[in-house]
Amino acid sequence: MKRLSTKSAVLLVIGLVLAAFGAVVAEGYYERMSAEDLMATLRDVELGRTSELETRNSLHKFERFGEVYPEGDKPSKITFNQYVFKNRGLALLHLSPAKFLWITVEYKNGLVYQKSFQYFEEPRCSGSVVESLTDANDSTNGRDFYLSGTEPSPTFRMKVTDSTAVPLARRKLDMEVNLSCMTRIGGCRDPRVVLKGAML
Repeated sequence: MKRLSTKSAVLLVIGLVLAAFGAVVAEGYYERMSAEDLMATLRDVELGRTSELETRNSLHKFERFGEVYPEGDKPSKITFNQYVFKNRGLALLHLSPAKFLWITVEYKNGLVYQKSFQYFEEPRCSGSVVESLTDANDSTNGRDFYLSGTEPSPTFRMKVTDSTAVPLARRKLDMEVNLSCMTRIGGCRDPRVVLKGAML
């Protein structure tokens, strides 16, 4: 009897460990799928055309991942929604480097003014795509692509900045991101893999 109860206790502990591991993995996949869904929604938001109200309504289902900032006193004030996603569980188990995604939508005068995607993977790998409404005083009026470092350098950064002067098809492509690294054991440490659309 004693042997059976010891065996049962061992099986119970193993079951609890597997259940906890399953919950951690499930949480990571849920955050990843939510971030992918948010990015797909964001690609259809057009700067200077889509209204703040319409955008906030379409992003309402992602509320648990972010903050909704109020309009403020002045109608011309820039307000924004920001959403944060992490691979918290896999990072705590040391199965993957910690990763953070920030997805931000800015509004001005009742319309979408800017949208951006940023991510960071420890120790020093990062990437971002920023799309802004073309300013009449802006002399660049185009696409800026920046890549610093190479794998496996300790610092590897990539940044893409688009204005609305860049064709819509190109801007949508730049917002195509690969978030499989969020749930990949070991991570990827290469922003060119994450910002896959920018490399096409």
